[in-house]
Amino acid sequence: MGAFEALHNQPTPAALALAVKDAAAKHHGAAGVAWLRCIVADRAKLADLLTAGIRRFVAEVVPHGAAGQVLRVARRFGLVAMAGELASGCDLAGTGYGLTGWREGEATEAARKCFAAWLEGFGGIGNREDRAIVAQVQAFLEAHGTSRFAPLDDEYPDADARIINRAGYYRKGEDGQREYLVLPEVFRREVCQGFDEKTAKKALIEAGMLIPGSGGRLSKVERLPGVGPSRVAVLRYVNA
Repeated sequence: MGAFEALHNQPTPAALALAVKDAAAKHHGAAGVAWLRCIVADRAKLADLLTAGIRRFVAEVVPHGAAGQVLRVARRFGLVAMAGELASGCDLAGTGYGLTGWREGEATEAARKCFAAWLEGFGGIGNREDRAIVAQVQAFLEAHGTSRFAPLDDEYPDADARIINRAGYYRKGEDGQREYLVLPEVFRREVCQGFDEKTAKKALIEAGMLIPGSGGRLSKVERLPGVGPSRVAVLRYVNA
C-alpha cells in the first residue's frame, strides 16, 4: 500500500489521500522553511554531525567491494537520512527539531529501503559503465567471432583466408580457450565505440576479457601474417 500502510486516524485510504491533499494545500512549504531556519542557526555544529552520520549510513548499507559509483549514491541517500533525522523529534547529539513527528530512526530506515531499491534497479555493486563496456565487447565477439576474424594457429592454418572487413585474427590460447587478436583501429572505432579506449581496456582487464601485455601495457605485440609485429588487443569471451 506504500504511503497508505498507516491511515493516521482516517477511515479509508481514500480519505487519507484527501486529507493529505488538503493539508498540503494549506501547509505546503511550512516545514521546509522552519527546517532551514533551524539548520542555519545550528550550522556550526552540524558539519561534523552530518559527516559522521553519512559515513555510518554508508557503512551499514553498502556491500563490501562496491564500486565508487555506488558509494557516491549511498552518500546522497545518507544525506537524505540525516536531514530526515534532524527534522524529526529524535535527539542527535542534542539536535532534533521535532518538525515531522517521525520516531527516531524512521527517516534512516526509509532512506535504507530506497537505497536498496535503487541498488537492485542499478544491477549490483559494480560500475554501470564497466558492465556496459563488457556487454558491448561480448556482443561484438558473438556477432563477428568467425565472420571477421581469420584463424591464426596450426589448428586453423588458413590465416590468409579472405575475410571481408577484417577485425583481426583468432587462435587457441594456452588454456585452450579461443583468443581474439583485434586490430587497433577496429578496437578503437568499433569494439569500444562510445567509450574511452583506455577506460574500456581497464574494465575488460578487470572482467578477465582482455589479456594485458608486459610492462603494464594494455595491449600486446603479436606477429601477424603479412604484417609482422603489431600491437593488438587480445580478447577472450567470458561468460557472464
